[in-house]
Amino acid sequence: LLQSWLSRLSLMQQNGRDGVQSLSRKVLSYLQLAQDNKEFRETFFAVIDGAHRTCGDRMALSVLHLGLQYRMTVFNKSDLRGYADFLIHGPWMLDRLEEISRVKVESLRFVDEIEVYLGYPVKLRERLKLQIDVEDMLYFSCSEITEADLDNAASFIENQLSELDAVANILVKREDWVKALKEQCKQEVNAIEEHKASRYEALMESSQGSIEAELQIQAEYEEAFKQLTKTELG
Repeated sequence: LLQSWLSRLSLMQQNGRDGVQSLSRKVLSYLQLAQDNKEFRETFFAVIDGAHRTCGDRMALSVLHLGLQYRMTVFNKSDLRGYADFLIHGPWMLDRLEEISRVKVESLRFVDEIEVYLGYPVKLRERLKLQIDVEDMLYFSCSEITEADLDNAASFIENQLSELDAVANILVKREDWVKALKEQCKQEVNAIEEHKASRYEALMESSQGSIEAELQIQAEYEEAFKQLTKTELG
């Protein structure tokens, strides 16, 4: 499997799909991490499985996903601002583009869905500052994605990031962000956790306990994490 995938990748390089040295360095990094990190190794083989048996753009899509998983694994989470930027311009944006791609595929009678799923991120890479390692594709014309489609997709995403409050809302719903926040802001998070625990304790000791009161405490807890996120993002 790995040998076949690397052989196809070599052909892509020979055909000028990407800078030879640049792509080689990226793939070497993926392989090294796969050797050292069991979780990434499992992801690596799951992503490349089947990619070597199909078109060049399916190979490119595998590189895109591997690059994203690689960055998620090695990113320095102590740099919270940088990590937040990566999560927004990496996995979050790609998830949104995947949703848009799915709708596009369903609207077309005959289309190679690989070209659609690859087309949106590749063509919007610069405008959205996407954190991906793939810069080009072979068969974009087969995707039937129009310039209007691209503009609408980009605008849809940009509008969701127009304010800091909106960005914070997105981040606090992500387990990877909350985990990083807990690791890097231990004192602040401990205060939030203790406040929540004391509120619950007071509620249990009173005769006013209700589902609504518990939901209010949870809402306050989540709001505290959002405010901490906004503080860290500045």
